Amino acid sequence: MSTRILVAICAMLCFATGVVDAQFTYSASGGSGIAGSSVGNMVMLDNSQDVLGFSMGITHDAILLTPTLAEVGAGVTGALGGNSPGYFFSDLNPVNGPGVVVGCVLSLAPPLQVLAPGSGHHLVTITYDVALTAEPGSSSPITFVNTLGNPPITNVVSVSGVSQFPALIHGQITVDNPPASAVTCQVDDDCTGASTLSWANGGTYDSIEIYRNAVLETTLLGSATSYNTSLAANVATEMCVVGIRNAVSSVAACCSATWTPIPPAVGPSDIVCTIDHATCTVTVTWTNNQADYASLELLLDGVLSQSLAGSATGASIVIAEGAPHTISLAGSGFCGEAMAEISCLIECLPERFIRSDGNGDNGIDISDPIYLLAYLFSSGAGPCLDALDANDSGAIDVADAIFVLAFIFSGGLEPPAPFPACGPDPTDTDSLDCANYTC
Repeated sequence: MSTRILVAICAMLCFATGVVDAQFTYSASGGSGIAGSSVGNMVMLDNSQDVLGFSMGITHDAILLTPTLAEVGAGVTGALGGNSPGYFFSDLNPVNGPGVVVGCVLSLAPPLQVLAPGSGHHLVTITYDVALTAEPGSSSPITFVNTLGNPPITNVVSVSGVSQFPALIHGQITVDNPPASAVTCQVDDDCTGASTLSWANGGTYDSIEIYRNAVLETTLLGSATSYNTSLAANVATEMCVVGIRNAVSSVAACCSATWTPIPPAVGPSDIVCTIDHATCTVTVTWTNNQADYASLELLLDGVLSQSLAGSATGASIVIAEGAPHTISLAGSGFCGEAMAEISCLIECLPERFIRSDGNGDNGIDISDPIYLLAYLFSSGAGPCLDALDANDSGAIDVADAIFVLAFIFSGGLEPPAPFPACGPDPTDTDSLDCANYTC
C-alpha cells in the first residue's frame, strides 16, 4: 500500500473536522431484545453525492450491552458487486469507550468504487449481547460521538477526498420482556367446555394478562402458570398470555382450541314388559339407541327399584298381584342430562281355580269326576287342568276321579288348596295350567 493511500486513510478517519452537512445523514436503527439475547444495530446512510469511504464512533451503556461484532453492511457489499471493501476496520473496545469505532474505504485502487447518491445505504451492523441481568424496559442509547479512539475517530463521509460531516440520528436498544412459552389450551370437560390454559413464564413478571380472541379477559398474579376458563361451543378460540414487567408487555404467546360438545343422549326406546302371572315376575326389555349411558334406572310406580349398568338392555322385577303397575325406565346421558322415561302398564293376574272343580262351575259335585273321566277316556275338553288334578299329584289320572268321589260320598280328604275358595296354585311346580277358569 503506498504512503499516499495510508496518509489519505489516516486523514479521513482520524483528523477530519468540519461543519455538519445536511446532504448526508447517519442513522442508527437501534433495536430490542430480551436479556441474554443478541441485538443488531444497523447504521444507515443517506447521501446526495458519491461517497468513497466513511468512519464513525458509537457509544452504548456498558452495563446493558456488550458489542461482539461489527460487519460490513449490505449497502456497501451491494455497491461492490458482492465483494468486500478495500479497507474495513473496527474496534469493539476503543480508548475512551465504551463504544465501537468503524472505518471503511470502498476501494484502494482505481477505478475507485463509490456509494452512489441515495437513501438507506446499509453501512455496517454492530451486534450487541444484552446482559443477563438486564431488566425489561431498560434501554441503552446508541449515540454517535467523535471522542472514541486515540487519536479520536470522527463521524465523517469522504466525498472526492473531502470529509463531510453527516447529520446524526441516534438510536436506542431496549430490553424486551421475555414471552411465555409452552402455551397449551386443553379442553378438560367435553360436557361443559371447561378448559385450562397453561404456560411456562419466560421471566419474572409483575402481572400476567389473559386475552381471549384479542380481548383482555383477566389479569393474574405474575407467578401464575395456568388459568381455568370455559370455551364457547363449536368455535375456535384463541387464548393468549402476556407477561408484564416494569410496565413492559411481552409478546403475546397464544394457543387455540375448539370445544365440540358431546351431543345429548338418545334414550332407550321400544320397552316391552312380559309377565309370569304365576310368580308375578315381569321381564322388561328395551332397545338402547347408543352403546352406553351414564346410568339407567328401573322404577316401579315412580319409585326407584333398580340401578342398572348403562349398557343394560333388560331386567326383571316382581310386582304385587291384583292391581295395575307402571314400570318405567329412566336414566341420564354422560353429561348428566335426563333422558325421557319410557314405561309400560302391567297387572299380575295369577291363574285362579277351585281344585277338583273340573267342569269350572265353581262347585264340586258328581259332575266333576264324570267330567274328569270324560277328559281321560273320551277326549273331553279341559279348561283348567290344575282343577282336574284333584289330589295335586302333578298328573291327571283315574286317581283324581276316585279322590273327588271319595270326598263327595265317603267323607274323604278335602281337596288341596286352592279349596274351597278360588285361588292360585300354591304348589305350581308342575306343567299343568289353568288358562280358561273363571272364578
